[in-house]
Amino acid sequence: MLMIVAAQVRAKESEQLFSHTRPDGSSFATALKEQNVSYRSAGENIAWGQRSPEEVMKVWMNSPGHRANIMNPNFTTIGVAYHENTKGIGYWCQLFIR
Repeated sequence: MLMIVAAQVRAKESEQLFSHTRPDGSSFATALKEQNVSYRSAGENIAWGQRSPEEVMKVWMNSPGHRANIMNPNFTTIGVAYHENTKGIGYWCQLFIR
């Protein structure tokens, strides 16, 4: 559950700043630390504008870097979140840890 909360924070933040850096200038991984998630390494996939889980997964799987996170056998846990803003634009986040 804590992974989902951290991913939701990052999905919402992506509307403000679409970057792996958070709006306050810190790393995306600090969202995990704020939720007391313990990890040895972490990865993040973010996206915006896709209208379905299938669409965002297609985009991520066609991107070498995003695909590498999804397929990384070292990641053992994932948190996934979606945030839709008032204009109906969706922001997606996957957080991975080991």
